Amino acid sequence: MVSSAGFGYNPLQELNHSSYEGKALLMNATITRTPLTVSDRCDRCGAQAFVRVYLGEGNALQFCAHHFHEHEGKLRDVALDIQDESCALS
Repeated sequence: MVSSAGFGYNPLQELNHSSYEGKALLMNATITRTPLTVSDRCDRCGAQAFVRVYLGEGNALQFCAHHFHEHEGKLRDVALDIQDESCALS
């Protein structure tokens, strides 16, 4: 497997929809948001990340605006929370 910032790695392939069936039970978990910085990188392509998708068990994926919008439907299905700071692009 190539590193998460490398090409050929697709973090979306690791999302197993059935593993998030208990999503409603996890909604009471506390999610601590920290602002995205220029050092935060898209897990798909390595560009600057503007969106952080929080998953279960304290995991999160980060995306550039392009890749978030490309996979937004599936991400919204499995996310506990989405931190979207893409408004900084305008």
